[in-house]
Amino acid sequence: MARANDDVAQFLPTLQKVLTLRRDRDHQLVGPISLYLLAVADSGERKTTCDAIFSPELRDWETRQRLEMSPEIAKLDTATAVFEAKKAGILEAIKHKRRRAQDTASEDCEFEALVEDGRRRVIAINPALLDKRT
Repeated sequence: MARANDDVAQFLPTLQKVLTLRRDRDHQLVGPISLYLLAVADSGERKTTCDAIFSPELRDWETRQRLEMSPEIAKLDTATAVFEAKKAGILEAIKHKRRRAQDTASEDCEFEALVEDGRRRVIAINPALLDKRT
């Protein structure tokens, strides 16, 4: 039984990257599902032995994937930093104008366009590239 549980447990992280969940209460709440496995067994039932059989191959695969995807991850990190900097600048401009009771319509439109562009970029990202730093 412990070995079957360990088989399933080793592949749960892979499924989490592939399957997403959309919440009914808010269409913008979309994210990976969370899958957990808890194995309860008596001492001596080979829990650690089973884990040692399956874990090394999975860890090696993760390391290879992380190395192969490092250029893409770096691009995503840069794009995220640029997005956050633009967002902070627009929000600061909005705050500045509101303090002076000035119209912020152009900044509001700029912010909406930035957010929409960010959404399109996130949708275009290969899901396999997400969460590779764990």
